[in-house]
Amino acid sequence: MTDPRTPSILSIPQFSNHSKSDYIFVVGIGLAMAFVAGYSNGVCLSGFIHVNTMTVKQSVAGVTGSYTQSADAIGQGDLETFGFMVGTIFSVMVGSCIASIINPRPVAFELSPRYGPIFMIGSLFSALGAFAAIHNYRREFYFTAIANGIMNGVSSMYSANLIRTTHLTGTTTDIGLFIGQWIRGNRTNNWKLFILVGLAASFWVGR
Repeated sequence: MTDPRTPSILSIPQFSNHSKSDYIFVVGIGLAMAFVAGYSNGVCLSGFIHVNTMTVKQSVAGVTGSYTQSADAIGQGDLETFGFMVGTIFSVMVGSCIASIINPRPVAFELSPRYGPIFMIGSLFSALGAFAAIHNYRREFYFTAIANGIMNGVSSMYSANLIRTTHLTGTTTDIGLFIGQWIRGNRTNNWKLFILVGLAASFWVGR
């Protein structure tokens, strides 16, 4: 029997105007995007990519480490590494900027025709990243980072920052918060917990 303290997803105000199939579709797209992000990030961290005979490993889904590495690099006078890290950071930023330029006034939980072109542009940058990787160009990382920035921008705009598909720091924090609430008898965020666990699992499987 369903716990009466656990609300149905469709009873949440922002979802009340949507059908169950709409909800399933959006969550499914989010899981697919998390899988793609995990896969692309895994490739870029795998060590399979070489630039000028050197193995290059770099995260393109989350850039927290890139901020730290850029600070370390500038402190050590390593301008090449500094430039590469800053380029990766700005690439993710460019991706999210592209998403917001195409859809400057998003309405949370409302599908818009503008999302179609955004996904097409994201796919183009993913393809460019694959092409660059085959030819051992460092730009592979930038193209893939832009694609991840676009995906995360789309998911953030649509879900009012509930769904983040390309990095898991906030997701992991929220999972811990919602588990703690559940342990203490607060079931109101269980629907978010299930979505976030699914996103984390999809990212992990993609890797």
